[in-house]
Amino acid sequence: MDIPWLGLLYAALMLVFPVLIFSELKIKLIKTTFVSFVRMSVQLAMIGIVLQFIFQKSNLWLTLGWMLIMISAAVWTILNRLKLKRNILFPVLAFSLLAASLLIMPWIILMVLRPDPLYSPIFLIPIYGMVLGNSMNSCALALERFENNLADNWKAYYTRIILGANLREAV
Repeated sequence: MDIPWLGLLYAALMLVFPVLIFSELKIKLIKTTFVSFVRMSVQLAMIGIVLQFIFQKSNLWLTLGWMLIMISAAVWTILNRLKLKRNILFPVLAFSLLAASLLIMPWIILMVLRPDPLYSPIFLIPIYGMVLGNSMNSCALALERFENNLADNWKAYYTRIILGANLREAV
């Protein structure tokens, strides 16, 4: 389903309220708001073109490839929120999101939806996006709490390091 130009114009009209508030409060975010809206529209149009191609082909490998791209994007999104080392956490987060997906997705696909064919991207990709979004939020919250607890207990952490503990033991 294509969004008509008039629909896009109606969506753009929703920017009137934040722009009025920003101008009234003299907050210099009006340009950023418009740039973000244009960027979002272009990104959604590009993703729409790719998804339309994948949906039309209904190929298992294209669907799995797109799901792999979704996992990678989710991991990078989580890592960009954190201050910890990325090279350590990337495989851990990728495994966590993949494991959660492999536990939940078969149940939803085989027991609840039962699409024909089972690898139908019209069902798999949106459902996988929802599962991945929830898993991503859980991972992000857990890691943010871990970071905050580590920051709150930095004296104990450095004391253990000084006493000869390795990084894993100190954490």
